[in-house]
Amino acid sequence: MSPIELAPADRLDLAALTALLNTSYADYFVPSQQTADQVASSLHAWDIDLAGSTVAFVDGAAVGVALLGVRGAHGWIGGLGVAPAWRRQGIARRLLMHSQAMARARGLTRLDLEVLTRNTPALALYQELGFSIQRELLVWQRSAAQGALPDPYRKLQPADPAWAVANSPTWHDTAPCWQRAAASLRQLSGDLRAVCITDAEGAPQAYCLFRQPEADQLRLLDVGAAPDANVRRVGRDLLQDFHLRHLGKTVTLVNEPVESGWNPVFVALGYYVVERQHEMRWLVG
Repeated sequence: MSPIELAPADRLDLAALTALLNTSYADYFVPSQQTADQVASSLHAWDIDLAGSTVAFVDGAAVGVALLGVRGAHGWIGGLGVAPAWRRQGIARRLLMHSQAMARARGLTRLDLEVLTRNTPALALYQELGFSIQRELLVWQRSAAQGALPDPYRKLQPADPAWAVANSPTWHDTAPCWQRAAASLRQLSGDLRAVCITDAEGAPQAYCLFRQPEADQLRLLDVGAAPDANVRRVGRDLLQDFHLRHLGKTVTLVNEPVESGWNPVFVALGYYVVERQHEMRWLVG
């Protein structure tokens, strides 16, 4: 095999980076195909440092990529992929090791990533390179075929997305993952929609953040409940009315920590777990 060259990801323009990501994830466990606009939005929301991210080249062709997000002293691998024709040749290992070196060079104290629990080869690689499992994250989905839920007593009210994002750090009983942290949600403010439910005095008790639905799919970006609220009670009212207003949509929520008090609410309302992920961490030495 020709030598592998590692170079900063900012060598690629957006179109070429999008093509590389789509090639690398086309046959993944959960296949992903994105437009250039979607990739640009993710790079911005996740604070991806393209100069610190890495692309692998063979004979001038881009064959693999590792995206590095940076927030203060914390880093995150926002995507690690290799084109199918170039796998099992040590490229993923080289990319991850280079990302670790970049994390050290940037003075980061830790580097996080997520991996599907069923992706055992990747899990083994990460553990071999010093990453340890921190917790499990659940991907929840409720199919449109399950139909309507009972009409709740409390109804949804429109909410300012910026208000919901501002409350996000204290309206979770477990810390959110990188993609659902307030720093990520804040970058999506132009695309966000928000609704909430209130108590009898009009004080908000729970919110959900989402984007404009696409066809028959709807992605919940975040849910939160006031620190003094009963999550099971307010969460049920929130999501019951939300689904009544979005009949015919399959709703997905990504990466809810397994310890979260919202999980019993999802079960009660007919959601089911479609994927599980390990959140992993490497402490920069």
